[in-house]
Amino acid sequence: MDELEKVAQAFTHNDPDQNGKNDTYGIALQKNLFFWGFDLRGFFNGFGAYPSVGDNQSAWIKGSDDKLIPGLIQPEVKTALGKLQQWYKDGILDKEFALKDENKAVEDLIAGKVGISYGEWWYPNWPLNSSVDKDPKADWIALQLPGVDGPAKSLVPKIRSNKIFVVNKKAKNPEAAIKMLNFYIEVGKKEYKDKNKAADGYVYNWFNPRIANPADIDTIYTEVNKALEANQEEITINDANYKTVADTFKATKDYMAGDTTNATKGINWGLYYSRAAKDGGWGLTKQIKESDQFVYNEFYGLPTPTIVEKGGQLDKLMQESFTKIIMGGSLDEFDKFVDSWKALGGNQIIDEVNERYNTEATK
Repeated sequence: MDELEKVAQAFTHNDPDQNGKNDTYGIALQKNLFFWGFDLRGFFNGFGAYPSVGDNQSAWIKGSDDKLIPGLIQPEVKTALGKLQQWYKDGILDKEFALKDENKAVEDLIAGKVGISYGEWWYPNWPLNSSVDKDPKADWIALQLPGVDGPAKSLVPKIRSNKIFVVNKKAKNPEAAIKMLNFYIEVGKKEYKDKNKAADGYVYNWFNPRIANPADIDTIYTEVNKALEANQEEITINDANYKTVADTFKATKDYMAGDTTNATKGINWGLYYSRAAKDGGWGLTKQIKESDQFVYNEFYGLPTPTIVEKGGQLDKLMQESFTKIIMGGSLDEFDKFVDSWKALGGNQIIDEVNERYNTEATK
């Protein structure tokens, strides 16, 4: 963490873009402290604190008595907030972070105004690829989360599937949902490589229902590196993974050759560094997984009744309390937050979560 702070200080105070202006800062941050990106989940993990899995969902970890405790009220959270308060005062954090959403944070990354971001393995593919296109000298690297005494452990969900889709029994053509899913699997094969485009009905989007193969990225990483090591000129597999593997292989070869005929340098680098580079996003993720450098969020499933009733109010309390502390409020505000959180429904949530965990999650 000390080394991270020194690097962040350099990005903040040493005029990295050499424009003679004090207009850069160290670490990207947006107003939603625990969201899907450009937030502080990874920072808190560095202090052994596990407040959230993102998307405004609180995290739960096992205490010494095997009882689940909310990471949000751990003492380590207070220590981490103290460091954030210092960084805000020093200018390492954007003075206007409380007014910025994730889109504004991305704008600063692309504009070269910030040097470090906590985030996901796929960041090179977006938005860092746009940073590389804007500034060809931009050089982003992936690192395991820094911790107080060395590398930190990342918090990950124990269950990745968090939704199901159903078809109304009165639907005229219920088979359409399955046909659409099969279509998106089929067009991934080699024979469709010149046809999977919008003009022929293929539009990749975040539609529902949507296929998300949990092994997809690992297959890309493995197959592309296998092809590179064998000096292949093309990908030889021919199953539903062909398109994604071949796209990354092509981008990797073009990036290494400096060829921008088919795509920009940033786009080629983004696919390569997120999915194929051994020191890149997924390559580092594999190393972290294989060395057990992670902690599970232990509670999953439907929210308890009190979470449904009081969760929004408690989340608002957290956001306001933590933001106030970061921007210079007393650290004692954290203790007041914990007391208020418990009194406003938190204690009841703790009881409900543990009852659910003891009766259902352990079966």
